[in-house]
Amino acid sequence: MDYAFAYTAKAGIPTEASYPYKGVDGTCKTFTSAFKNAGFKDVATNSDSAMVNALALGPVSVAIEADTSAF
Repeated sequence: MDYAFAYTAKAGIPTEASYPYKGVDGTCKTFTSAFKNAGFKDVATNSDSAMVNALALGPVSVAIEADTSAF
């Protein structure tokens, strides 16, 4: 997720009109940015207070390790 957040902070997220989905392999093109994130921070593992603080600032993205049989 960090790589995606870093990319959107630098390049932004394109508008649908400037970069329509085509569902084929190809090369990346330039686009008009609809949004650039202002940054991101990783939240400490198993820290309720860190999660509460992050939620107070804005959206939170969560990763789940789903490649084990325990999942």
